[in-house]
Amino acid sequence: MYAAFSGQPLDSIQLPKDKPLGHDPGKIRIPPYLPANDAMKHDWALYYDKIQEMDGEVGAILKELDEAGLSDNTIVFYYGDNGGVLGRSKRFIFESGLRVPLVVRIPDKFRTPATPVAGSSVKQLVDFTDFAPTVLSLAGIEPPGYFQGRAFLGKYRSAVPRDMVFNFRGRMDEGIDLVRSIRNTKYRYVKNFMPHRPYGQHIEFLWMAASIRAWEQDYKDGQLNELQSRFFKPKPSEELYDIDNDPDNIHNLAGKPEFKNVLSELRKETLQWLLKVKDVGFIPEPAVAKIIETTTLYEYARSGKYQIDEVIATAYQASSLDKKYLAELSKKATSDDPVIRYWAVTGLLALGRDAQAAKSVLKKALGDKEAYIATVAAEALYRLGDKQQALQHLFKVIDDTNVMNRVQALNALQCATPEELKQVEKLLVALSNNKSEYDKKAATFLLQYIRQSN
Repeated sequence: MYAAFSGQPLDSIQLPKDKPLGHDPGKIRIPPYLPANDAMKHDWALYYDKIQEMDGEVGAILKELDEAGLSDNTIVFYYGDNGGVLGRSKRFIFESGLRVPLVVRIPDKFRTPATPVAGSSVKQLVDFTDFAPTVLSLAGIEPPGYFQGRAFLGKYRSAVPRDMVFNFRGRMDEGIDLVRSIRNTKYRYVKNFMPHRPYGQHIEFLWMAASIRAWEQDYKDGQLNELQSRFFKPKPSEELYDIDNDPDNIHNLAGKPEFKNVLSELRKETLQWLLKVKDVGFIPEPAVAKIIETTTLYEYARSGKYQIDEVIATAYQASSLDKKYLAELSKKATSDDPVIRYWAVTGLLALGRDAQAAKSVLKKALGDKEAYIATVAAEALYRLGDKQQALQHLFKVIDDTNVMNRVQALNALQCATPEELKQVEKLLVALSNNKSEYDKKAATFLLQYIRQSN
């Protein structure tokens, strides 16, 4: 992103071999969830170097404002986007990936009595939806009532500070996932709707960092402890962290009896929010592609066609990892609503061997007219040992006209062996040369898997 906005080539973010680091890698604190290997220390030190470089560039811009006589008329917002390409930062639903810096410089003429003192630090929850109403408020314009965000500065600053913020994770380039989270002033609750997918799905952009590749190699070599290994394993259904006492988010309190009430409250708040905003992220992307041919997702969600209550209820059952829902999920796998069918079959996939009794349901789902449902069934059947039928479907769908159907099937094929993938090696080569980004990346990863086995 830095390279894109600065107009520099992508490799400009890497350190030239003949240039020393400005920060000493040996003095960098590496969080306990990461291995403190040389590559990790180097990338963290380089990241600090880049922050320092960026601060210098911002300083130059502020100087330009001064020289142009515009400083007294300019409100400056300086904030981060996410944690960058470091372990468990960008796209990960932890403090390390969601909490970002925010600095606001407000000239005296725009200040109100409620404006914090210059140079002070404010401990207040803010999210990006708050920026639009805040800018309007600073300009003396009352924000419209339909804005989700709240103004945190200016004439129309909200009298009631935020007590919660909501976060989400969806598909990350070529990797598929779905996570929702809520954070109050003390706790973060995380709901993983695809717990069978590991945190560390291979994402080409993320794996460009030498530290990520070294982390993966340490995992393969058995050099990591349990905490550092979690990244490459399936996720729990729910997570709960005490932000004050556990800023690294490494002690999951979701199963602790003494936090039962906290967990219940935040779980309830999350569900209410999903229903309130009619969260369309639960609609599989191949289906989204068809919907947006005729309408927007916002309008579709409010058209009466989106059975949000039943979809969310099914997604919660599917992601519970509790086999008590096996019979109900099996029944819902034949629902008239394809999105409900999708989540029901996803639940059978997530149950793994515990879904053995539902193989007949999965075999029927393999013939579903919606390829994205059949693909989930194929992956589940493959993992239950019925490989031939599953592979036949997946090999067919990676040549589908819908790019998101292709991406989904390519993700599912990560469970296949290199020998099995060689059957479609030529097609994977063709996909790796596609103009569409995500199936190209997913196919390239499978080709690397094949070639590493030779």
